[in-house]
Amino acid sequence: MLKSKLKILANSESMTRSKLLLIFLFGSTFCFGQYRDAGLWASFSLQSEINKKLSIGISPEIRLNENISQVTRAFIDYGAQYKIHKYLYATATWRGGQANTGEYFETRRRLQLGLGSRYKTEVFVFSLQSRWQLSSSPNRAETDVDFKSTWRNKIGVKYTRVKKTNFSTTFELFHQEGRVETLEMSDWRWTASVERKINKRNFIEVGYLIQKNIIASPQELDYVILLSYTREIDLKKKKKKDENEVEPSTGND
Repeated sequence: MLKSKLKILANSESMTRSKLLLIFLFGSTFCFGQYRDAGLWASFSLQSEINKKLSIGISPEIRLNENISQVTRAFIDYGAQYKIHKYLYATATWRGGQANTGEYFETRRRLQLGLGSRYKTEVFVFSLQSRWQLSSSPNRAETDVDFKSTWRNKIGVKYTRVKKTNFSTTFELFHQEGRVETLEMSDWRWTASVERKINKRNFIEVGYLIQKNIIASPQELDYVILLSYTREIDLKKKKKKDENEVEPSTGND
């Protein structure tokens, strides 16, 4: 009986030491990182397919920080996607907007060119995207990874089994021209989101983003709530409708 109690006591002390060790390790990690206040990125998108291969879109977005109380970025994206093959597509996006420097708003611009691949099953959609991002002011000391020149690589998985609802997660790595090596990794970004189909052409999405700058001193962590609304415009259907309206008149003549 005494041996059993001593064994239980020893195990309890061992578990306590393990817990203290974990707390110490996590505490040390937190001490070496800088955490920004909660942020919010909200966007609205209009998208349309021009034909079976080409689609275009426009998307204004506003970003808030300081516990969602201060505008840090406001911009608009103009993008196009071209289907090269069943599993391969190319993208081009131009972004222009304003950045809050703390004292005033300053103009920011960038261009993105990329290639992507997408594979669908009955349950999942797997994606891989590589983009080269060029800033209009490459010599400016820019802390925002979305506006500086960098090479971005993202993988994603989407679960589509639930009716009208998609669950997805992505992980992205950013590489920039570094002082020590070319294309050194500068940031990583992870997102998780839920997309809900309202009707045939309207979608809403809610998500969460964690981003870390690994070359800053001290290293920075961002925690951001994501909100987006997407409206699809069927230009092809409208074109067909116009043609159908003209054809009876021509036939009668």
